[in-house]
Amino acid sequence: MLKIHKASAGSGKTFTLTKSYIKLLLGEKRQDGSYRLSDGINRHRSILAITFTNKATEEMKARIVGQLALLADPNGKSPYRSDLCAELKCTPSDLSEHACKALNALLIDFGNFNISTIDAFFQMVLRTFAREANLSGNYEVELDETQAVYMGVNAMLSSLNSSDGSKIEASRRRQLMVWLRQYMLQKLDEGNSFNIFVRNSKITGDLVEYIKKSLNETYKLNRATIVGYLEEPERIMRFSAAINRAYERRRKRLADEADATVRLLSDNDVLKGVHKNVSTPFSNWAKGEIDVRKDLTATVKKAAVDPLAYFTKDYKNTPSDLVGAVGQLASYVVEVWDEMRAFQVLRSNIFHMGIIGEVERHTAEVQRENNAILLGDTGTILNTIINQEEAPFIYERLGIRLRNFLIDEFQDTSRIQWLNLSPLVRESLATGNDNLIIGDEKQAIYRFRNSDPSLIIKDVPEEFAQQCEMHGHVISENTNWRSAREIVQFNNTVFISLARQLGLGAIYANVVQNVQHTDVAGYVEFASYSDADESLDRMIEHILRQLEDGYRQRDIAVLCARRSECAEVVARLLRAKAENGDGPLADLQIITDEALVVGNAPSIRQIVGVLRYVDAHVVLSHKKGTDTTAAEIINRFEFFRAMGHSGAEAMRMAFSDEGAEADRAALEAAEMECTNVPSIVERVVARCLSPETCRDENLYITAFQDMVIDFCSHGDADLHSFMKWWDEKGCARSLAVPEGVDGIRVMTIHKSKGLEFACVHVPLLSGSLSSPDNMMWVSTHCPDSEKLLPLFCGPEFDKDDVPPMIPLKANTVGKISLFSSQYDEAVYDEVIDRLNQVYVAFTRASRELIVGYQEGASEISDRLEAAFAEMTPEMCASVAEQRSLPDGTLVPLSDKTVRVVEEHDGVEEEREVLKIGSQVFSGDRNDNRGEMLEMPSYYSLDNEEIWSMNRIEDMADMERPRQRGIVLHSVMGYVRHASDIDRAVLRANMRGILPHGEMDEIAAILREALADSRVRRWFEGYRKLLRERTLAIRYEERDRITGEKTGEEVIRHYRPDRVVWTADGAIEVVDYKFGDEESSRYVRQVRGYMNLLRRAYKGTTVRGYLWYPLSGNIITC
Repeated sequence: MLKIHKASAGSGKTFTLTKSYIKLLLGEKRQDGSYRLSDGINRHRSILAITFTNKATEEMKARIVGQLALLADPNGKSPYRSDLCAELKCTPSDLSEHACKALNALLIDFGNFNISTIDAFFQMVLRTFAREANLSGNYEVELDETQAVYMGVNAMLSSLNSSDGSKIEASRRRQLMVWLRQYMLQKLDEGNSFNIFVRNSKITGDLVEYIKKSLNETYKLNRATIVGYLEEPERIMRFSAAINRAYERRRKRLADEADATVRLLSDNDVLKGVHKNVSTPFSNWAKGEIDVRKDLTATVKKAAVDPLAYFTKDYKNTPSDLVGAVGQLASYVVEVWDEMRAFQVLRSNIFHMGIIGEVERHTAEVQRENNAILLGDTGTILNTIINQEEAPFIYERLGIRLRNFLIDEFQDTSRIQWLNLSPLVRESLATGNDNLIIGDEKQAIYRFRNSDPSLIIKDVPEEFAQQCEMHGHVISENTNWRSAREIVQFNNTVFISLARQLGLGAIYANVVQNVQHTDVAGYVEFASYSDADESLDRMIEHILRQLEDGYRQRDIAVLCARRSECAEVVARLLRAKAENGDGPLADLQIITDEALVVGNAPSIRQIVGVLRYVDAHVVLSHKKGTDTTAAEIINRFEFFRAMGHSGAEAMRMAFSDEGAEADRAALEAAEMECTNVPSIVERVVARCLSPETCRDENLYITAFQDMVIDFCSHGDADLHSFMKWWDEKGCARSLAVPEGVDGIRVMTIHKSKGLEFACVHVPLLSGSLSSPDNMMWVSTHCPDSEKLLPLFCGPEFDKDDVPPMIPLKANTVGKISLFSSQYDEAVYDEVIDRLNQVYVAFTRASRELIVGYQEGASEISDRLEAAFAEMTPEMCASVAEQRSLPDGTLVPLSDKTVRVVEEHDGVEEEREVLKIGSQVFSGDRNDNRGEMLEMPSYYSLDNEEIWSMNRIEDMADMERPRQRGIVLHSVMGYVRHASDIDRAVLRANMRGILPHGEMDEIAAILREALADSRVRRWFEGYRKLLRERTLAIRYEERDRITGEKTGEEVIRHYRPDRVVWTADGAIEVVDYKFGDEESSRYVRQVRGYMNLLRRAYKGTTVRGYLWYPLSGNIITC
C-alpha cells in the first residue's frame, strides 16, 4: 500500500516519518495488511528513507537512533511506544527487547542505514551503472551549474577560431556566427553592450544566465527531441526564413487591403466620416507603417463586429459596401495581428535556440574532457538507464534489495526524479510492501529548482489510485502542534479567503488545522506602512519588546522574500545596535547567510581594491602609458571607495595627488620578494588596514584569507587567477555561522522552510502574485496531439523544419494570445508558488507573527486587505458550517482590523492594523545577555626579509670596504624615493647590519649620491619600479661540445638591482656598485639584463646603466 500523507505546516510529519520507519524496522507485514513484531535480520538494509537536505538526513538518523534507544529502555519515555504496541500487537517489554536488537544491528551495520537525500541515492545508482552511461567510475560531480555553462559559452566562442576542416563543423561555425550576430544586434537595439567576445563582460554573464534558465526541467524532459532537431542546424535557418515569408505575406496583404480601403473611402469622400481611432491606423497601415508590438486597439476590434458604429452621425447613411469594406479590413487585422506579432517575436528569438544547443553541446564536451557530470544532469542520465532495466536487475547491480520507500518533502521532488523512483516504488507495491510519501502542496516553493507539486496534487494519487491511501486531507488528521491558538486561527482564516480569491481552493482544501496549544498565548499583528523604513522601525520596536519580555535572540527570526531585503534588515538591526547603547541590543548577534557576505565588509573591499590595483598594474605595466594610467585611475577609485568615501569624493581623489597614497600601498604589496597571494594579502592587511579595522572585522579578514588559501591549494595560484575567481564566485560567499549561536536569524523565506521560531517578523511583505519571469519552452504542437499549431501550417512551413519547442521568456509569451493556454499554465503555477511562499512564512511562528506591508503597493497586500474585510463573523460561521469545522478554528478578521493614528518621525499617520491575541510572554524569563568573548585583533607579521641576511660570511669577518659596500647596497634595496633614505637606514640598523653610530654617515653618503640630477628619474616620477627582483628565464639547454639543443629545459635566475619604467615609456636597468670599478665585466652583466627585458617586453625601449654612487660615475651599457 502507498500511503500519501499530506502534512500541513506544524502537523508532525517528522513524527509520522520516524514512527513509520521504526514500525517497518520492528514489524513484519501479514497477508491481511496488519503488522506483527518480528526479529528481522538487518531489516534496515531494505528500507530507504529519502529526505530533502543533508541536514534533514542527519536529523532523521539521530531521531531514529534516539527513539530506538528510548524504546529499548523499558523505562524510556518515547512518544511512539503506545502507538507501536497497538499497531504491532505486542507488550511494552517485547517491544523493548526487539528495539534493543534492532538498535544493535543498526549501529553495527551503520553504513547500510539507508537515509539519504535523493541526489545521494541517485549518485549511488549512477556510479553502479557508470559503464552503461558511458562514464568512468571515478567521475567528478560538478555542483556549480553556472560555472559549467560559463565554460561551455567560452568553449563555444573559442570554437569559432577552430581549424577543423570537416564540412559539418564548418557549417556549424557559419550558423553559429549568424546566430551570434543576431544576438549582438538584438542587444544593440536594446541599448545594451553587445560585444559578446569580451570575456567576463556583463553581456557574457547575461548569456550564461539565460542559458542556465533555459536548461530547465522542461528542457531535460524533452532533451532528446530538442537535441534531435538541433542535430541539423540548417533547420533553424529554414524555419527562420519561413517565418519571414509568413510575416511578409500577411504584412503585404494588410498594407494592400488597407491602401485599397482608404482609397475607396477617400474616393467616395467618406474617409473623414470614419472615427479617427479607426481611420488613423487604417491610413498608417496603408503607408506600410505596421507595428505589431503595440496592442490592437479595442476600437478596431469592435469595428470588425459593428463597423457602422464607427461612422460619425452625419455618415450613418454610408452605402453598405463602404461600411462593409471597413468591417472587412478590421476583421482581417483582428485575424492576423496576433499571428504577425507571434512571427515577429519568434524571428527575434529563434536564434536563441541555436545558441542554447551549441552551448549545451560544448558544455557536455567540456564535462567529458574533465571526466565530470553536472549534479542536475544525474536524473536525466539515470532515467535512460532505469527505464531500460527491470527493478530486480537494478537491485542486483546495487547489491541491495529495497522493499520499502519513505519519501519526505515530496512536493519538492522533480518530475525526472519521480520518473527514476517510480519503477522502484511500483515494484515494491507489486510485491506487497508498504511505502510512504509525505508532502504538502501548500509548501511547494522550489519550482525554480524544478520541483513539481502537481505530482502530489494529482499525478501520483491517480497513477496509484488502486493502491493508494490518503491521510491528512481531513481536519481530524490535521492538528497543528507548533503554533499558539491565535496564529493557527489566523492562518486557517486568511488562507481560506486567499485561496478562494485566487482560485486555489483545491490545493488549499486541507489548510484548516485543529488547534493543539489552546493554553498558550499567541499574538498576530499586521500593519500597513507608507514605506520600508517605517516598517523596519516598527520591527525594531517589537524586537526590543520581545527581548525585554524574556525571549532570547535565537527565538526571533526575520523573513524576507529576497536577499536584498535581508541586507536591508541587517543594516537596520546594526544601526539599532549602535543606537541602543546598553539596551537589549547591546550584545546583538545576527545569523544570516544572505547578508553576511564576505565581499561586502569594508575591510575586504579595501583589501580587494589593493589586490585589483596590483593585478591591473602587473598585467598592464608592459603596455602603453595611457592604459596603465587608466588602470591606476580605476583602481584608485576602488581603493578610496573601499575606505568609505562617496563615489563622487573617491573619483575626485583618484584624479588628484591624493591618489599617490593608494599607489604607494599597492606597489609595496606588488614588490614583495614572495609573490604568493596569501603573502600579498598579509602585507595589505599589515600596511593598509588600521588596528581598529583588524579588531572589528577579524571574522571577515580571517574568512577571506581562508578563501585565498583554499583557492591557492587548487590549481592556478597566481593573483590574476584569484581575482578572476573572486569576481565570478568568491565575492558572493557568506560567513559560515555555527549552529547554536544565540542570535537573531535573518533569512529568505525559502531558507526558513521546515524551521520554527517563537517570534517571526515579515517586515517587507510585497510583490505580485501573477507575473512569471522564468524561461518557457513553448510547444509548437496542439495540446495532447501531434498536430502542429495552425500558426505553422501555412504554405511557407515544412513540418520537419518546425522545432518541437521554442524557448521564450514568460513575459514575451504573455503577449501572444496564440500561446495563451501555455502562458495561463505558467501564471497559475506562479500564483501557487507566491501564495505558498506567504503560507510558509506565516506558519514558521509558534508565539508571535508580526507582518508589515506597504498599503496598496502590491497585489499581495491588496489580497490580504480583501481577506481581512471578507472574513466577517457571518462569513466565518458560514464557512465553518459548510466545512463542518470544529468551534475555534476560525477567527473573524474584520473584527480585528482597526484604523489607528501613529506618529513617525514627528508626523501623524493613519494606518490599518490587525491585531489578534496579546503580547504576553508565557515562558521562563531569562537574562538575554550571555557570556561575551572578545575576538582578538587580526595580526599579521610583515617581515619578508627574514631570510635575506642569512649569509655564510659573518659581517665581523669581512674586510671593512667590502662590509661597507654590502651595507650600502642593502640600504639602497629599501629606497624607492629619495625621501626613503632615513627610513631605509633605520631599517638596516634594526636588522643589525648597520651600527647605530654609522647611520648618519651612510645617510649622508646616499643623499649626496641621489642628489645627482642624472639619477633623479630613477627615484622620482617613474611609472613602475622593481627593486632587486629575481627574473626567472626558461632556456633549452645546449650541448657544451656541439652547441646543439638537448631538448631539456633549465631555469636561470637573474637579479638586477633596479628596473625602472620611466615616464617616457622606456625601461631602464640600473646596477649600482660600491667597490672598485671593473667596467667590462659589469657592463656585460647589465647588457644581459637588457636582453632579457627586451625579450619580455617586445617593442619597448630598454636602456642600461652601471652606476658608481661613491664616485658619481655612470656608464651607459
